[in-house]
Amino acid sequence: MPLKSKAERFRDFVKRWEVLLQLIVPSIFSLGVIVVIVVQAWIYSGQLEQMKKSTDASTDSANAAKDALVFGHENARLDQRAWVTTWDVSGVPVVGTPLKVAVRFKNSGKTPAYNASVHFFLEVAPKDTTPNFEAEENEAMFEGNPDRILISPNGERTSIVLFRAYDPEALSDTDFNGIKHGDIVAFVHGRIDYDDVFHCSHWTTFCYVFDPQTAVWHGCEHHNEADENKCP
Repeated sequence: MPLKSKAERFRDFVKRWEVLLQLIVPSIFSLGVIVVIVVQAWIYSGQLEQMKKSTDASTDSANAAKDALVFGHENARLDQRAWVTTWDVSGVPVVGTPLKVAVRFKNSGKTPAYNASVHFFLEVAPKDTTPNFEAEENEAMFEGNPDRILISPNGERTSIVLFRAYDPEALSDTDFNGIKHGDIVAFVHGRIDYDDVFHCSHWTTFCYVFDPQTAVWHGCEHHNEADENKCP
């Protein structure tokens, strides 16, 4: 086989490189495209993460603003609403006269209390017992449809309640001595209902017990409560 000339060998070399380049160049181009796609995907992922963080921050800020608005709204209502409670009970048992107690209640809030009504009951029970708050007979003693009144801010009202209001009778020596010596105990208890300026209904319960040693009515351990209504 005759030896190829230099020119022929050069042409063969060029052809081999042409073939090699035809194989390599597309691969390099494809690799470049892949690299570009990967870089773009990485950048886009970072942008999405930043957008998510920004969205979450905006959502958190909006929720915080909403919570602050609700909190401020509720605080404003608590600050401005009516608060009706009893603040004094007076009346001393006297032999020969019906047992009678005066209950004074007051609106200590900054706005009027509307449609206020008071249901109460004067009860005498054996010692070491509690008032019968839930008994149906107590409800029968309540005034069926009490007056609905308006109580202005710092306004006061007084209501009188009689023992056996349906048929009051003079306090006998036996009952008087029973109260005096602690064998029987006198309670006055009831409930105040009213509406505030925000059209929200409220209630307060009260209970007082007579102390024969000091002739003073003291608050009971139970039944002195108020609602926690949060109207919309």
